[in-house]
Amino acid sequence: MHMQANSVPVHVVSRPPIWRPIVTFLLVSAATSPILALLQNISGLDPQTLRLTQFSTLVGALVVLAAWRGRLVLPKVTRSGFVVPIVAGAAAAGGMFAGIWALDRLTPQHWGVLDVATLPNSIAVVLVAALFGAAAEEIGWRGIVQPLLETRTGAIPSMIGTGLLFGVGHFYVASEGPLVYLLFVVGATAMSVIFGTLSAGRTIFGRTVVATMAHWFVNIGLLLFFSDGDASAVWMAQLAAASVVVAGFCAYRVSAGSRGRCLQALEFRDQNRPPAC
Repeated sequence: MHMQANSVPVHVVSRPPIWRPIVTFLLVSAATSPILALLQNISGLDPQTLRLTQFSTLVGALVVLAAWRGRLVLPKVTRSGFVVPIVAGAAAAGGMFAGIWALDRLTPQHWGVLDVATLPNSIAVVLVAALFGAAAEEIGWRGIVQPLLETRTGAIPSMIGTGLLFGVGHFYVASEGPLVYLLFVVGATAMSVIFGTLSAGRTIFGRTVVATMAHWFVNIGLLLFFSDGDASAVWMAQLAAASVVVAGFCAYRVSAGSRGRCLQALEFRDQNRPPAC
C-alpha cells in the first residue's frame, strides 16, 4: 500500500462575508437613531450644540466589534503617524471653504460668518461637542464600514460606497426635496473620499483619529465661516461642488501613488533589483 510521506493536513480559512458585519452595523444604527432622537427631544438638548443621532453609528460599531471580536478581516496596515494627515485634513477643509466662498460670490444669497451670540452655548462647548459628534460617526464609517469594503473593492470604491451609505442614510434630508437630498448625497460621498484618502492604510484607531479631525475641521469651518448654511438647493450645490473638487484631487493623488508603486514593482520584477524609493 502506498502512503504519502510527511502529509500535513491543510486547513483553509475562508474570509467571513463582509456583508454580515456591515448589515449589522446599518441595522443597529438605524434602530438606535430614532431612540436617540426621542432622547434629544426629552432632554431639550439643542441640536446645534450636539445632535445625539450622530452616536447611533457609534452604537452600531460597538455591536459589530463585540460580535466579531478578533474575526474582522481588515486591510493591511501600511502607514503610521498622525501629524501629516491631520495637517492635510486641515488643508483639504481649507480648500473646500475657498471653493464655497468663491461660489458664494456668484449668488445673491450669502452665508456670513457666524455670530457667536446666536449659539445656545459658549463657542468652546459647541466646538468640543462637534469633536465628539465627528468621532462618533467616524468610528463607524471609517473604522468599520470602509475598511471592510476595502478588503473586497479596493480603496477608492470603498470610500465611494461608504459615502453613499452615509448620505442615503440621512433620510430626514429628503424632506427638503429630492434635489436637496441628491446634492447632500453627492457632497457626503465626496467628503467620504476626502476623509478616506487621508486615513487609509492605518490601523482602525489611526483611521478614526485622522478622519475625525478632518471631519471636525469641516464641521467647525462650515459653522464659523458660513453659519452652517441652510437646507436650500443653492447651499447644498455649493457644498457638493466644493467637496467634489477637493475629493477629485485627493483621489488623483491616491491613484498616482498606486501607479507609482505598480511601476516600482514591475521594475523590480523585470530587472531583479529593489525599487527606487
